[in-house]
Amino acid sequence: MTTSLHLWMLTGAFFVQNPKYYWKRAIQICPEPPNKLDLNDYIVYNIVNNVVNTVERRKVMDNVNKLLQEAIQETENIKEGEIFLVKDLFKGYVWNRIEFKNRLLLGILFLNYVHQVDGPLCAIEKTSSHQQRYQKIAK
Repeated sequence: MTTSLHLWMLTGAFFVQNPKYYWKRAIQICPEPPNKLDLNDYIVYNIVNNVVNTVERRKVMDNVNKLLQEAIQETENIKEGEIFLVKDLFKGYVWNRIEFKNRLLLGILFLNYVHQVDGPLCAIEKTSSHQQRYQKIAK
């Protein structure tokens, strides 16, 4: 292994603490697109990209998991027999601030939660715009 690869392997764990510094360092080492890099720099480039992608995915999942917990808690305010959408569990401006891809992920996770947990919620038909509807039933 090259020295730069050892350096990146050693500092990879610290990347999470200060990603801007390490990303700037990666750009200094790998300023060219991957097809113009030599093998060593290409390996470093891939390691840095993988670490950046992992950090970003972790942030998204943490955020969506918090939103899922908020949605689950808000279902306690739903009365028996009421039909609702996931977006109804949030204030309008809060829902609009959630990125589209995160809303989709939140919907998938909420549906999974409803199917996994034997609770008072059940998934019913979808709307004409393909949004999953839910109903709170007596348990």
